[in-house]
Amino acid sequence: MKKIVYFHGFASSGASGTVALLRRELLASDVRVVAPDIPVDPAEALPMLKALVAKEAPDLVVGTSVADYKQTLARVRGWLEQNIQDDVRGLQTFDLRTGVHVVTAIEAPLLDIMGKFLDVPAAALMGDGIQRERVQFLS
Repeated sequence: MKKIVYFHGFASSGASGTVALLRRELLASDVRVVAPDIPVDPAEALPMLKALVAKEAPDLVVGTSVADYKQTLARVRGWLEQNIQDDVRGLQTFDLRTGVHVVTAIEAPLLDIMGKFLDVPAAALMGDGIQRERVQFLS
């Protein structure tokens, strides 16, 4: 029997629709799909994933692409819209909108990881990319 290990993305689980689809489609092919629930904390997740791959010795490892981060952010925004009722702007500089900060807390490390993978600064992946090499400031 062949074995595939599937690593899900953020805002997902080892019981996601993707995993169910893989299991259903590959059932007749005598392929076992292993899909663990991955901890959110990278310091916890990485050793767990390495141990799982060593133990399972899969024929193939597949997962959600870091480059698909906009889909991940869209899923997070969708969840926030359904589950957070009072996500409003506060007075002046105090921002009570939890959702904005949650999305940013997920987007920043994803851009950093993708930048490291592509060997470019994360700033090159944002907006119109890097606009200047240095910025003068007053002290």
